[in-house]
Amino acid sequence: MNVWFTRSNGESDHNNPANARFVPGEPPTFPVVIFDYRLACLEHGFARIGWPGTGDLRDRGWVERGKIVYEADRFKPHFRRYLAAFAAIKTGDLVLIPAGGAKYEVHLGLVVQRRGLQGEPSSRGARIAAYYYHHDLRSGHCFENAHRVDVRWARDEAGVYAAHVVRELGGLWPRAFGPVKAGHQHALRLASDVGLLQVTSDDQ
Repeated sequence: MNVWFTRSNGESDHNNPANARFVPGEPPTFPVVIFDYRLACLEHGFARIGWPGTGDLRDRGWVERGKIVYEADRFKPHFRRYLAAFAAIKTGDLVLIPAGGAKYEVHLGLVVQRRGLQGEPSSRGARIAAYYYHHDLRSGHCFENAHRVDVRWARDEAGVYAAHVVRELGGLWPRAFGPVKAGHQHALRLASDVGLLQVTSDDQ
């Protein structure tokens, strides 16, 4: 089981009406560019990563498209590595996103199969590709969140999305994305404590 950290906030490259990357209706209202998608991730049940102008990462040519949309010198190799790794996330993996509070405070979720139009996400068929590409501003799905995997986020006994401190995220905390290595066992223990791992116990 892999554990990933991905940011739920960032600087939009698509809300400025003066540039070619502009997407009408994309938040926040320019000239503000920093936006936090944390609540959207929790309420709609997904984790995300930026650079949506590449198009679907399952399509051939997304790297070249990214170089055109974001300009080759700005679309750096480590950004492309982030995207390739995000697209390889499997069901049954764990994802951490910043909880919007203290440093190293995160929400913890289990990656599940993509939801259908109705009902709860399924966790059956563990270890299959989870990535998909979707945005629909009319229903609150921002363009910046188009790269996504569906996630069942942990909640506390009151039904509130739980926040946990994983101090081992130290060096990973400032990055947009990456595998959780130092805090891997800590994240697994947390997931077990909140019952997330029991969801896929029949599949392991």
